[in-house]
Amino acid sequence: MKVIYKYQLPLTPEPKVEMPIGAEILSCRNQFGNITIWALVDDKAKTEIKEFYLNGSGQKLHDITNHKYIDTVQLESVVYHVWVKEE
Repeated sequence: MKVIYKYQLPLTPEPKVEMPIGAEILSCRNQFGNITIWALVDDKAKTEIKEFYLNGSGQKLHDITNHKYIDTVQLESVVYHVWVKEE
């Protein structure tokens, strides 16, 4: 069954989150001081580890080959740009 779940990204440069295979990321926002992602998922699907990349404004980018830009999120005075690694 399809359902929308939310996931919090750890505030590390390359956070990893367990999500159902085939998850479609819909949105990424600040919720209560956390970078939160909402995704459309099949709640019966097996899970996989999704790799993300966070980059602060003004910081040099790492190699973002094979990454898809998701959104920009502001936490207090820091602005993060969020990517997900695509297989």
